[in-house]
Amino acid sequence: MKRMRGDGRVYLPKDSTVYMADYSINGQRVRCSTGCRNEREAIAWLRTRQSEIASGNYSGQQVAKVMVFELIQDVLDQHRINGNKAIADEERHWRLHLKPFFGNLRGVQVTTDLLRRYVKERKTQLNKWGKPPENSTINRELALLRSGFYLGYEATPPKVFLVPSFPMLQEDNTREGFLKDENYDSLAAEAAKVGLWMRGLLAVYSTYGWRRSEPLDELLVKQVDLLQGSIDLNPGATKNKDARVIKMTQEVRAIISMCIAGKKPEDRVFAHENGKPIGDFRKVWYKMCCAVGLGRMACRVCDRPMIEGNCECGRAVPRYIGLLVHDLRRTGCRNLRRLGVHEKTIMKIGGWKTRSVFDRYNIVDEKDLADAAARLDRKAQQRKLRHSSGTVTPKSSGKDESSSVN
Repeated sequence: MKRMRGDGRVYLPKDSTVYMADYSINGQRVRCSTGCRNEREAIAWLRTRQSEIASGNYSGQQVAKVMVFELIQDVLDQHRINGNKAIADEERHWRLHLKPFFGNLRGVQVTTDLLRRYVKERKTQLNKWGKPPENSTINRELALLRSGFYLGYEATPPKVFLVPSFPMLQEDNTREGFLKDENYDSLAAEAAKVGLWMRGLLAVYSTYGWRRSEPLDELLVKQVDLLQGSIDLNPGATKNKDARVIKMTQEVRAIISMCIAGKKPEDRVFAHENGKPIGDFRKVWYKMCCAVGLGRMACRVCDRPMIEGNCECGRAVPRYIGLLVHDLRRTGCRNLRRLGVHEKTIMKIGGWKTRSVFDRYNIVDEKDLADAAARLDRKAQQRKLRHSSGTVTPKSSGKDESSSVN
């Protein structure tokens, strides 16, 4: 049969037993091996390739040429467009650690063994404090690389045909910190010394279990309704992009009413006295907690307590150990659960979207365990009283008992 123009052809080169294919893609001529020793199989291979070209699912040898930095660049561009708040950390992970190891490699060269070598090499690299990186840090780097492979795999046409298995490390950095009820008043008094904004943030964080950025970055005066006693969080102000309407308590309502007094609808609820937005207030928080005994400063190298920036080891590298702002999110969850609020309502107030994430915050403490033990003791005492008074009805035997149970 006469071959039509543009159909391509298969041919057998001289001194070879494997057929070659000759076809074009967007006007560009391509010659490659079919891997077939039979002419019919070679023609079938060519027809399959041409159907992939027509449907837009063919990438051919271009897949083998895709570099790792191209996959990472696609991920960073997507996260930058979507407004991912961790984009700065991801760029740093790529620039400092992933690029020196994977930057000159192609996607098809990345295997599980190579990823294990990367983890092993990262564990030998010490930071400026002389310690190896945490498993969570390495996992964030691997997660960025994995996102690049999955994005390339789901592309049309695909940029990679296979996503390697990533050896993620076990993380053991979960926190169980709480702000106890007896320490709230002292911390609130210290926060009032800093400013009204800090006192208000403490009340909001510990009452509702909100994330740090939710009342700080996007909460405007127009979202507060003092008459209805509600706060309307817009979808853009929450991490999971879900809007929430919260009813204010008397304490929160009184503090917020003072915070928004004399402000315009477009002003922030929590800001400095001069109207400037609040940035990173971790140093202020550390100083507050250390003043009331809820935290301390220790040397990052030898872990000894540090007083006025001096350490016996001679290296003044302080780090904070104690109550964190994020611990108030766990505190708010626990307090609402203690009051008997339904878990779905708690998840709605705090912005937990999945039950698995909520369970990580819903941690019991010693008071919860003591309360459970006290309830068991009361139940045992009631059972003894019923036995001693002779009001216990004896169990029936035989078929009647088994049938009633069933």
